[in-house]
Amino acid sequence: MDRKLFGKCYRHIHREMDKPYLILGKKHRVLFHDYYSALVIAEKWYPGELNARLSALFHIRLDEMCSSDPVLKAHLEFLAEKRGGAKKANSKLRKRTAEGSGKTGDPTKDFMRFLEKVKKFKDLAEEFFG
Repeated sequence: MDRKLFGKCYRHIHREMDKPYLILGKKHRVLFHDYYSALVIAEKWYPGELNARLSALFHIRLDEMCSSDPVLKAHLEFLAEKRGGAKKANSKLRKRTAEGSGKTGDPTKDFMRFLEKVKKFKDLAEEFFG
């Protein structure tokens, strides 16, 4: 998503924010997934970069959205796999998760609507920070 939104990957931010996953698993978001911590991490790795701060904040929001929408999560994992940027997820689990969500419709259109919302979020954030 970073490349789509900001034209650059902010890998260090995401790795640091998600480090607690190694110990806490799914509950890792109790650490570093608040706005203040995310902004501190962004500033540490990419001093003065507005897009780095936006990426860190977006990380939190995207995690929340994926937690509440398994279909969205499955689509994003698929796209990450396709780009080679993520570990391959268990396809049976992904399929089961998507089927159990109760969502219907065209996944491509759903994702495009999501991307439009993300762009609006980015514009609002740039206006706020800008």
